[in-house]
Amino acid sequence: MCAGSGPSPAGSGKDVSFVYILRCGDGSLYTGIAKDLAARLRKHRAGRASRYTRAHLPVTLVWSREVSGWSRALREERRIKKLCRSDKEALLAGGLTGLPGLPGTRRERRQGGLYFRLSWEVPWLFF
Repeated sequence: MCAGSGPSPAGSGKDVSFVYILRCGDGSLYTGIAKDLAARLRKHRAGRASRYTRAHLPVTLVWSREVSGWSRALREERRIKKLCRSDKEALLAGGLTGLPGLPGTRRERRQGGLYFRLSWEVPWLFF
């Protein structure tokens, strides 16, 4: 179903976290992070994980990605949350690139007269 849909094996010694996207009952998308994805999803479904998802039940896990470390997960979450809805939908469909490990084609966006390449590393400016 989704990549990285469970916690790492006990005693593996890896500092693993997950970035995930939920589709809420009203069709909205919620992005979050967790160390134990299965437990976090149970909390979301029970209405105990966040105020937003509690008000927009039911929720369905539509995308997840395993990352190394909590700080990396925070950075990935922040970058996904900055995407517009159409880019998030493209990410879910596997068509957004510029994100390490994700398939697709390069996309450019026009913002404030400058062109930025969607990238997790450094946006490229074109004058």
